[in-house]
Amino acid sequence: MPKKLSYEEAVEHFRSQFDRSAGPGACHPWTGSIRPDGYGQANLAALGGTRTAHALLWIIERGEIPIDSSGRKMHLDHECHNQELSCPGGDRCLHRRCGNLDHVAAKPRKANLDDADEPRRRGRFRTHFDCGCEITEDNTYRITRKSTRNGKPRSPERRCRKHERIKQSGGQH
Repeated sequence: MPKKLSYEEAVEHFRSQFDRSAGPGACHPWTGSIRPDGYGQANLAALGGTRTAHALLWIIERGEIPIDSSGRKMHLDHECHNQELSCPGGDRCLHRRCGNLDHVAAKPRKANLDDADEPRRRGRFRTHFDCGCEITEDNTYRITRKSTRNGKPRSPERRCRKHERIKQSGGQH
């Protein structure tokens, strides 16, 4: 049976799982367990059970996550991600593992989405499709969407011609 850690021992163990070797201004990646969505995950009973690593670090270092004007808990935005336009975003984003609290800001949900993932979802910064094909004019077709996001027209969606044909034919190469 594993030894039950005191709160202080659990905090020390938890903090040791961030790699701070690149220096104080760099990202401090979580080296422990990673959730399927790419965020670091900590599971220590003495620290309240399972949580995302960056959120738990925020609580240990700065106290509870702030509440916005509507009474909802704010989202913790990895601003190091917002500045790195070559990052693919989503579950492949290494910034989701960052535990440098100088890179993390508490924001309302909408501000977090607008600052980070939404431009990547629309594909504005992407160089390759999820299938691995490079995005070029020759292998891309656009789908215009009639819906809006917060009252603004949505950008056209880009899709890979080759893999869309394969998908439409039932997966036959």
